Amino acid sequence: MDVNKGMAFLHLLLFLACILPLTWTAPGADANRLAEEDIPWWNVNKFLLSTINNGIQHKNMKERMEMLRYVEDKEEGQLLLLSKALHLRKIFAEHIVAVRHLQDAIQDTWDEFKQVKVSEIPEEELCCSLKPSEQQSFGCTTIAPGTNASNLVQSSTTPDRVNLTVKDILKRFPAIISIYYGLEDGTFRIYPAKTASEIEKCKQYDHKIRYWYTLASSPLPKDIVVLVDMDRANSSLAEKLIHRIIKSASPNDRIAIAFSKEEVNASLGRLNNYDWTGSYEEIGVHGFQGILMSGNEKNKKKQSEFVTRNIAQGKEGNPRGFSTLREIFVCGLEMLRKKLRPSLMQNRNESERLVIVTDRQNLTEGIDPNELTRAIQENTTGRFSVVSYTLHEAAQGTVRNLLEDISSRMSGPDTMMVIGLQDEGDLYSSDTTKSFLSFHEIAENLSKPLILVPYWDNFGYGIITSICFPIVVKKTFIGATCSDIPISNELERITAIKDMGESYAFIVDTYGRVLHHPLLPSPLSLDEDPTVVDITLLETDSSVRPLLRKMVNRIEGNEEVETFFVESIGRPRGVNVPNGIRFGKKRFHYFWTPINDTDLILNIAIRIEENGKITSSKCVCKSEVECRTPHFQYHRLDTVSEDSLCRYFNATVYKGNGTVKFAPTCFHNVQAYLREENKEWEDKVTQIFRDRTPASKFKIIKEDLQKSVWLVEEAENIWSTYDATFNNNAIGSRYIGTYDGVIGTFPGVQLQPIYDPRLMTWYQQAVVNKAEHPTVTVTTPYFDSIISGMVVTVATPLQRQNMDVEAVLAADFTLQFMVNKFIEALPACRNKYTCMLVDESGYVVLHNSFYNTTSCSSEEGRAKNITAAHITKLEPDIARDLIKEGFLKRRGCVDYARDIKYYFWKLQLSYPDKSFFSHNLSGLEYAILSLPYTSLHLVLMKPQPIFQHCHCALSLEDMEHHQACVDTCRRTCECPCIADEHTQPCSTGIEDDVHRIKLPACSPTGAVDSVIRDVRNIKKPCNNYECSTRPREQCNEDIGCLWAENKCHPVHELCTSNGVPSKKLNALSSLLKQTRLLTSSSWKDF
Repeated sequence: MDVNKGMAFLHLLLFLACILPLTWTAPGADANRLAEEDIPWWNVNKFLLSTINNGIQHKNMKERMEMLRYVEDKEEGQLLLLSKALHLRKIFAEHIVAVRHLQDAIQDTWDEFKQVKVSEIPEEELCCSLKPSEQQSFGCTTIAPGTNASNLVQSSTTPDRVNLTVKDILKRFPAIISIYYGLEDGTFRIYPAKTASEIEKCKQYDHKIRYWYTLASSPLPKDIVVLVDMDRANSSLAEKLIHRIIKSASPNDRIAIAFSKEEVNASLGRLNNYDWTGSYEEIGVHGFQGILMSGNEKNKKKQSEFVTRNIAQGKEGNPRGFSTLREIFVCGLEMLRKKLRPSLMQNRNESERLVIVTDRQNLTEGIDPNELTRAIQENTTGRFSVVSYTLHEAAQGTVRNLLEDISSRMSGPDTMMVIGLQDEGDLYSSDTTKSFLSFHEIAENLSKPLILVPYWDNFGYGIITSICFPIVVKKTFIGATCSDIPISNELERITAIKDMGESYAFIVDTYGRVLHHPLLPSPLSLDEDPTVVDITLLETDSSVRPLLRKMVNRIEGNEEVETFFVESIGRPRGVNVPNGIRFGKKRFHYFWTPINDTDLILNIAIRIEENGKITSSKCVCKSEVECRTPHFQYHRLDTVSEDSLCRYFNATVYKGNGTVKFAPTCFHNVQAYLREENKEWEDKVTQIFRDRTPASKFKIIKEDLQKSVWLVEEAENIWSTYDATFNNNAIGSRYIGTYDGVIGTFPGVQLQPIYDPRLMTWYQQAVVNKAEHPTVTVTTPYFDSIISGMVVTVATPLQRQNMDVEAVLAADFTLQFMVNKFIEALPACRNKYTCMLVDESGYVVLHNSFYNTTSCSSEEGRAKNITAAHITKLEPDIARDLIKEGFLKRRGCVDYARDIKYYFWKLQLSYPDKSFFSHNLSGLEYAILSLPYTSLHLVLMKPQPIFQHCHCALSLEDMEHHQACVDTCRRTCECPCIADEHTQPCSTGIEDDVHRIKLPACSPTGAVDSVIRDVRNIKKPCNNYECSTRPREQCNEDIGCLWAENKCHPVHELCTSNGVPSKKLNALSSLLKQTRLLTSSSWKDF
């Protein structure tokens, strides 16, 4: 041990010895005192360190790291920025040229487009009629749903110049995967042609409500207020109209809907007071009307459900409504006036749209058209527009006449439009998604490309971005043309800051919308349109705000700032919830520059080290010979000979060897890898790493991964020769993940293509808890599909000389082995105390009640309070007291993948004066301490003489306090009796911009725990491992075994084939449930 580290550890022990007698003493007699001699906490540390040194071989791997050469270089941030900006400009350049050529061709030859009836378009021209065997090399057309067969359209009869332009584009720019245009008449044409199987819901595809079209037709962010006043109940016309308006909103827009003046006023009052304490799980008039919500898919779905319910009720369900047309306008203008955008967006150009939907005839009484027109003009901006839909009999009534009169008095031809709809036949023939652009707005964007925030492609390319131009003829918007870029291939390359620790990059546009940021979900993990996020919601520190303003105003620069930095602390394994986060202040140097010919700005934020330097560091091979990997085995097992495979409990594995997989971002073409990983890919990768063929020959994978593959192979060599006194039978799987995305598993398994070790909980927890000395992290128990049993993952980082993490070592240990070792370290936990290890989020990692328990799935483990068990559930009285003392605090973040607010707990005892805490409370005595070199807390509690309810509400008289405790927006405490670990204390309904601004972003999550692909049904076992030969004391610790009914059973025998407990296991569980705290007799019986 290093002398300085040894002295530091000795000082810590002396310090703890001095404070233990004081800190652990609780009120009461000696009989009620937690005895110091019963709590040799250092034994727990020894046991945890033995798991990483003996079980994972951390010491040996650290020695192997010394065979690499450490390199540190000074970095020039400005040069790095310019090189990445140049690459980004190059990506967009050819797409901009191509789409601009097609835009010119269509606009110049518009008079040559021939009109034909929809019914007369040949079948071979329609994408939805094409089969793969009939696919043409040129274009095809789709028709928006609802388009009348007798309508005249133009898209399918393209002039020769347009055809020649497209052919030239596809020939000159082979990187362009598709180019297309959509028109206002409802036709859409794409090149090359797509078949029906390649277009999601082909016959329902409506380009006029797709993100690329709505943005091209109206580039500015829009605030849309829809006011509905209907006499008729169950108006299908009104319902379909409003649904179409909602769908037409892009993720850039915000939309609000209201059915009455009173509810608008109530909603605006809550907005002013920031009072979001109500529960909006079921959207109703009290929590929803009148508030502008982001136009993401989640909100639009909820809004549509809300509209359906209110339309069905009609005036009977909402008798108040609006009394006059003036009242409708006043409410709409008030809603727009009270809107709240992130501060970076305030005072920027944006479009405001008021939409009125009514079937009433009696709204015109006492209205002076001049006065109402003047009021509208005085309370709106130059980007304001109104569209009024008069339905059914009102389509030709007095309300329509009054609206047309007001429209004629307002300045500008596109400021207001009145559309009468008598039946559903008028719905699709009318311009229900009118863009309301003045020609001034179109003209300023006519030659400027629109680059979309990445979104989900309906044509099978995953997450893409599009380069678009509007098509304008004679000052009239007639459509848009675009080209797609599979952006996930490029974003990683541009935004990755290699070998510079916590440095990162992001891309924004001039409206502050984020195209890429490390706190947003990876494009690879999405299967629908992502939420459009303002940069101020991700870069939340006030010190960065002036820099962001310069960025969106395209003022190039660089500056040092101290700002918030978010780190993931992972999530409990076995459940699919967002990551919790930890954040603090760190110093960064921001460099930013606008990208020419676009409205994008690229920023790189480089972490400044404590010595004030900006450096890059990495470990490299000292020579090619020392980094050879002759035993490289790619992770695909479906192409391997059956003789090389065997069955390891419940999974097919590579016999006697590990396998290597690469994260998707390790490949040059990410989308191609995810679609096409096959034998050819495997052969090329194997040639690169086993045969040392230069990676540049195939241009399939990054060229600097050899060192990481060598490190993985070294770990596998150590694990395969491991033979020590440590219980090897307690380890299910070992694995190593490197900082650049290489993952090695032992025994070797086949993983899902999307798998990335850096996004997994075991990796993130180890990285965030790195230190100068070896550290240990332990995940919550979960069901492992390989061994069909409950395990916990123990992990530890391998670090470079500058503390940056090179790799993380991890292993899955059986839950019973870990519980047994835990109790061996603290013998008093057998029958004297309730004992547990709790992580920094309050989740229980080990508990003495976990002894001799198992589950057939993580879901069952969750039900048994084993998987993702939280201290607020297992020990609510302790949790309540920790909340009161300020050690257990509520934290929150916004998960932009799910578009939800996520609340979690943070458990922290201030070191060094609060590393220990004990308390005697209403007969409950407990103690808690932070374990050195881990992120865990040891909690011990004396058994309660009688069962006691959670003490925050012990009687009816306390109910008022009980309810106030749950209202966490005004609380001084929280009550875990009824507020569990996932309670969202302020709002659980539709997400609003007001509350979101208060919370940082959650760190993106990776794949779920089920990542093994058992592609081969191999029956031959890897060894002669038999549970039935194990004695009682060894059975429960070994993988895949459990002692029950005086016999050692394979765990899979205790579960049925469909993953539920068998009668045998249920009988065992019921016996264990009879006691809350295991006693000596219960250990003897089982």
